[in-house]
Amino acid sequence: MRGSRLISILVFAILALSAVGCSLLGSGQDSPVLFAESFDANPKQMDVYVKDTGMAGVVNGEFQIQVNEPNYMQWALVNQAYADTVVEVQARKAGGPEDNLYGVICRYKDAENFYYLVISSDGYYAIGSIVGGVRSLIGSQMMQRSEAILGGTQINHLKASCTGSTLSLEVNGTLVSSVQDTSLTDGNAGLLAGAFNDPGVDIRFDNLLVTRPGQ
Repeated sequence: MRGSRLISILVFAILALSAVGCSLLGSGQDSPVLFAESFDANPKQMDVYVKDTGMAGVVNGEFQIQVNEPNYMQWALVNQAYADTVVEVQARKAGGPEDNLYGVICRYKDAENFYYLVISSDGYYAIGSIVGGVRSLIGSQMMQRSEAILGGTQINHLKASCTGSTLSLEVNGTLVSSVQDTSLTDGNAGLLAGAFNDPGVDIRFDNLLVTRPGQ
């Protein structure tokens, strides 16, 4: 079942096996834009957490995260801590199985403390947390299906809001989930991708935008 697959992917070892990057500064404190990147000319570096068999980095104007091990996920972060944020990004599957996982991280403290707001190429979504190393979904026991998610290699526009105790996920302009949680209050924002039983997941991200809520 989809729920059991989600639990399996969130119980894998998610140690940060390599970290590359530099500190990124958002715009001025009064600006609604905290971070913006199109991954085209002279892209900003991000902190990358990948296993040796995978890869993450800019490829042809997009940010690629490739996961080459089953039941594993990896990510890249904007190295700047925020409290309330709205993270928007375009994302697509470039290769690998439809049964995958990709989306946005917010309030990342370390590999054992962060929120994730994700979809899959076969039409499912979830909002969850890893807090003190304990993984769980928020608001449901398994990933849920939504017709708003475009399958295959089509581009999905994701908008993840982490505002106060409210975590919400919009896909292509449709609100698919909104939940409440008070476990984490601030941390880095970022992107992630994961594989279930079949490795070779290749996700491409573009036009990453991190803003202050209500702007």
